[in-house]
Amino acid sequence: MIEEYYSMNPCYEYLSTDTIAEWQSIIDLVTRLSNARVGLIMRVISDKIEVFVASNKEGNPYKINEKECLHGSGLYCERVIKTQSKLLVSNALKSDEWNHNPDLKHNLVAYLGFPIRNPDGSLFGTICLLDDKENQFSDDLIELMSKMRNMIEGHLRLERLRKQNAEQINIIHENNIQLDHANHELMKSEERYRLITENISDVIWVLNLNKKHFTYISPSIEQLRGYTVEEAMAEKMEEALTPSSVQFVMEKLSAHVPLFIKDPKMVQSLRGEVQQPCKNGEIIWVEVTLQLKYNTCQEIEIIGVSRNIEKRKKTEKEVLYLSTHDYLTGCYNRAFFEKRAEEELERSTRYHKPISFLMLDLDFFKKINDTYGHIAGDGVLKKFAETINAILRSSDIFARFGGEEFIVLIPETTIDGAVNVAEKICSAIENTVQPMNEKITVSIGVVERNADESLDDLYRRVDQQLYQAKASGRNRVVADKA
Repeated sequence: MIEEYYSMNPCYEYLSTDTIAEWQSIIDLVTRLSNARVGLIMRVISDKIEVFVASNKEGNPYKINEKECLHGSGLYCERVIKTQSKLLVSNALKSDEWNHNPDLKHNLVAYLGFPIRNPDGSLFGTICLLDDKENQFSDDLIELMSKMRNMIEGHLRLERLRKQNAEQINIIHENNIQLDHANHELMKSEERYRLITENISDVIWVLNLNKKHFTYISPSIEQLRGYTVEEAMAEKMEEALTPSSVQFVMEKLSAHVPLFIKDPKMVQSLRGEVQQPCKNGEIIWVEVTLQLKYNTCQEIEIIGVSRNIEKRKKTEKEVLYLSTHDYLTGCYNRAFFEKRAEEELERSTRYHKPISFLMLDLDFFKKINDTYGHIAGDGVLKKFAETINAILRSSDIFARFGGEEFIVLIPETTIDGAVNVAEKICSAIENTVQPMNEKITVSIGVVERNADESLDDLYRRVDQQLYQAKASGRNRVVADKA
């Protein structure tokens, strides 16, 4: 029965004027973005439903404080309150169930509404849009309305906390409780306030494309970029983005604005990733969803939602690094080396350029692990990779092949040049001071690619040269100069 959801709605008794003004901004914004005729925030009082906030748009027939008996009224909002769930009616004239709906007296045939709950779970009322024409209400608008409902419920929680704080302070004063206890209670409330506000993190904004300035930015901009609403509103679009992101956005708009002008209904929302400067000088990654709309002056507006994706981008970067690099030494892994090697072999064939391979193996590495342990062995491998990286060019491709074996591809280099690089490596490794004062040496096989030789052919041939270097006493370079 609907009676069980009736309440005197104690929450509205302590709503501040600032909160009500913020709700007015919310309902005006969603009404303007949706191009609907009416936007309302309704509240339930006993057995009636009352207009609490009404959009200021011309043509709204409902006035603040107007009431309607709720039980059996036939109103769309009655259905939302009964089911405690979202209601979307595209055209009430297509269904007999709405024949007695008083909203139809104003020809309001389309409806989108969400229930608003008090902090204790009881129903405060509804937030809704009504239109005098058939309206399917887009997924983006439905998502926006849901977020606005969540923001309003957050305001109700904040107002309740403020009231509880005031009551607690009165109790403290009445009972002559020490001031430090009052401070403790206030700190706990501030922590709850912080947790609520941090959950409202997406930034909603509106940019007038004709006038090139922002007309609305939600308060969460300060959490995202460190700027106050006033500071962010004063920025030009070019100042709110990095140069590369400005170019990206302008290219998107150049492609889609003409399509929007031609047929506003055909252009879907745009989504992309951009970088934005913060007040502290940092640059952050942000996912933006854009939609073009005409305002009441027939000027084009960009409606945007911005979300911080810095953590996601950092994770993607780390995953990409781990997919191409050896986790211990920081050089490339074998899979990535083979991908790059195939590309270099193809380039070598196309442009008739020489290309050489080095295969390296640390001498008596097992002895290091057996004597000093695997942690010491890992340290040797890291130092080994650092020493070689200091000798190689940026164009050379250096990878860990497996265990203590490494491989180097040296583009545009003949066998003589490759031998010279290998001998530098041999000397540098022998003269590198190791933590355990053990002398570390390396054996190296060197080959230059013959015409049309495959990667597997090169592996076999360079492995043979490495075998010869180790069989000949180690700590040396053996090259196939045939």
